[in-house]
Amino acid sequence: MMRKTGIGNGKNKKVLSAKEAAEYLCLPLSTFYRLAKKSVIKGYRLGGRVCFRFEDIDDYRKNGTSSDPRDLSLFEVRGVNKTSADNRKSPRINTKIKTNITLPLRGSACGGEIKDISAGGLRFELPAPNGVLINDPIEFKFTLDGPGEVPLNVKGRVVYASDRVIGVAFRQLDEKSKEEIARYVG
Repeated sequence: MMRKTGIGNGKNKKVLSAKEAAEYLCLPLSTFYRLAKKSVIKGYRLGGRVCFRFEDIDDYRKNGTSSDPRDLSLFEVRGVNKTSADNRKSPRINTKIKTNITLPLRGSACGGEIKDISAGGLRFELPAPNGVLINDPIEFKFTLDGPGEVPLNVKGRVVYASDRVIGVAFRQLDEKSKEEIARYVG
């Protein structure tokens, strides 16, 4: 239940509890608390409680950041948007793999290009602006070049979304897919 309070630059700003904000973002409460603790999502003390401005939560859902430009994006916290490849959790390789994605929650599909891939995820570019949101489930079907060319069915979640580019963290990889991606990335 949203409440109105005087938090922020003006009066009557809508705020959410942590539970309400986590539900709005479709995140487990523990994940939401972790993001808040790392200041990825900005919280405010209101009496003895911590509240979250609806505007910040909505901006995070749309862009992966809060409305305060000084806050870190989810990519920066996870170390994905570093300038040096040495800071990544796993090696990433640039590629140009044409494929289609499926957005199960929306019942839609579209084409585009995988721009880079690692054992943990990939970056995908769409030919036109999209409405993909942070935490949306997503599915890919593609084949990596090389011996055997095994078709992969990969499921993940969107961890970054801009106008035409999305970052995806793999969530459900079978052993064959893990091995094939590891072989491809080297």
